[in-house]
Amino acid sequence: MSITRRDDTAAIDQSMGEITADSIRILIRDVSAPTTREIGSLIADLETLRDRLLADGSRFERGILEHATLGQSVIRLANIASKSMVDLKKAVPVPSDAAPPIADRTN
Repeated sequence: MSITRRDDTAAIDQSMGEITADSIRILIRDVSAPTTREIGSLIADLETLRDRLLADGSRFERGILEHATLGQSVIRLANIASKSMVDLKKAVPVPSDAAPPIADRTN
């Protein structure tokens, strides 16, 4: 069987006496080439997506870590401010003629 190429299709000679290992190899290569290229393209696309997912995952991890660090800093700052207010209240005497705190006022 001999294989001849045309512009739009491949024609196969029906003569069984002309089938050779080389013609079968060429036929299989020609038939499988588009599928092989498509598989290669899909693999490349998947590798690109994997790289993008890894980069996004790393970026999210950094963002979460920064957010947690900021939250801890805010808690420490609030504790320092609260302690300072308590210490200030203890250190500054309230004059006897000063108005009582709002909570202590009765109408």
